Order: sequence, then structure tokens, then C-alpha cells
Amino acid sequence: MSLKDRLGCWLFILVMLGVWVVLPAAVFGMQEYNNTQPRTYRNCTVTQAEPDRSGTKRGKSNHKVLIDTSDCGDYELRHGITGSNYRDIAQGLTPGEYRLELAATAVAFEEVHKFFGNRVIVESLEKTTSQ
Repeated sequence: MSLKDRLGCWLFILVMLGVWVVLPAAVFGMQEYNNTQPRTYRNCTVTQAEPDRSGTKRGKSNHKVLIDTSDCGDYELRHGITGSNYRDIAQGLTPGEYRLELAATAVAFEEVHKFFGNRVIVESLEKTTSQ
């Protein structure tokens, strides 16, 4: 086996280690970080909420509610959202003041999400004033 072939094999092994060992460890680490760090709460003015159903590579639908605010940016709610309730939840979010709950990783990577044009994921939200 030539030096070029051996280098190619080692490169392949390193890539596979990254995919099968490092990546799952990073995902597990982020989950543990979220479980051990305090949540962040923000009071924001929700201007619009709309249901969204985007497809995935395997044809499974990804249901969520897209939330626009006038003072905090754009968010999406995925937790507790199903194919049977995503429209109802979006309709129930009327414009007004809400308290948004964000996980520690959502806050830590907020600028990265915004840089790539993605919405920050909200764990939960509740209305703070009635209108």
C-alpha cells in the first residue's frame, strides 16, 4: 500500500470518528448543558405567529410555530407542537406581551442562528398582559 493510500485510509478513519463519536458526544453535551444551566427569560412583544410545516429528507413533516416580535427578533416554537395542534397554537398566540423561555444553548448560539438567517428556538412562552 502506497503512502498516498495509507493517508487516505487514515483520513477516512478520522472523518468516521468525527461523525460517529465526536458529533454524538457534542449533541449529548449540549443537552446536558441545557439541563444544568439556568433558563433565560425575555419579555417580548409578539406581533405575529404563524404555523409552519416544512418537510425533511425522509418525507416526515416538521411542525412548528414561527413567532415574530417587534423588539426581540424572530423565534420558533417546536416543543409540544404536533401535526394536529400547530395551527391551533399559532392562532392562539395573539399580538401582545409574552414571556419567552430560552434554553442555555439557544442563548449561547443566538448570534450564529441570526448570522445564518435561522430563528432561535423557544422552549415555551406565556402571555404576560391581556389586550
